[in-house]
Amino acid sequence: MDLFPAFPLTPPARAIPLIGVVGPSASGKSTLVQAFLASLAWPASHLSLDFYYRDLSYLPLHERARINFDCPTALEIDLVINHLSQLAAGRPVLAPVYDFRTHTRIGTQVIQPKQLVVVEGLLLLAIDSLRPFFNLAVYLDTPADLCLLRRIHRDMEERNRTLNEITNQYVSTVRPMMEHYVLPSKSYADLILDGRRPVAGLVEELRQAVGPLLRAFQEKQAGGVEREENKNVTPPPSGKPPTPSQ
Repeated sequence: MDLFPAFPLTPPARAIPLIGVVGPSASGKSTLVQAFLASLAWPASHLSLDFYYRDLSYLPLHERARINFDCPTALEIDLVINHLSQLAAGRPVLAPVYDFRTHTRIGTQVIQPKQLVVVEGLLLLAIDSLRPFFNLAVYLDTPADLCLLRRIHRDMEERNRTLNEITNQYVSTVRPMMEHYVLPSKSYADLILDGRRPVAGLVEELRQAVGPLLRAFQEKQAGGVEREENKNVTPPPSGKPPTPSQ
């Protein structure tokens, strides 16, 4: 049962296409997205679901680490919905900056909608109310043992955590929530990529999927503009060119 109601996104709200990149924790989502964005010759925006973890500054530091960060309730979903709506409509948002070392929000950052918005996150496809936002849903399918090795390296190097802390969290919440939420969400993906493959190959496969989608989206948008312009054209007398209405 979804914890959040579905959010209706009507076609007129679409000014910018959104791509969702999903996969288990430490499956390589961030690496893939960063390499993909770096490969583009045109501007694209990046948004992470990790930005939207709830601020835990009201708790003592030792209690913050006990929170289940792999469950939807750890995220401020209403704010995610609001920001995805704004970006899809072509408007910038002021997204939080989240510090994983202290489990707190430490500021904000402006995310400008560009020709494409790439959103990455563990639970993007597991939450019913988020799925309608994505024109393309990508699932990075990486084996659990490889994810665990990557997570250990990442959390020790970047988040100042001990091996004991990492493995305890993995056993108590990360693995169970992955099996409950993340793995079943693969069925909603439009494109499934093998996370064991080299990043360059994954980037090329993603580019091949995004290219036609973006062109089709732009053509559809251009057609809508043309139809809107035609509404302001006065039908001409026979044999005369059309005259724009004043």
